[in-house]
Amino acid sequence: MGTVTIMHDGHRIQVEWSVWTGKEKVLYDGRIVSDKQTVTGGTHIFIVEENLESIQYEVSFGFGFTSPSIEVRRNGIIIYTSR
Repeated sequence: MGTVTIMHDGHRIQVEWSVWTGKEKVLYDGRIVSDKQTVTGGTHIFIVEENLESIQYEVSFGFGFTSPSIEVRRNGIIIYTSR
């Protein structure tokens, strides 16, 4: 199982995956906000409240030959990419 932890504006986004089972999980400040199983990777969308504002995150997975590619968007703006 692989894990990437991203810190953004004092919040922790943790992304976990398994290339063997296709299981993907996203945690926001330690709370599971999305959990799914895919074969080729997928997109996880969740909304949280930050500073009294609703914020939409999108975490996209793609599986390559050696490692997954991960992209995290906050309100449509890329804040992390592993490509």
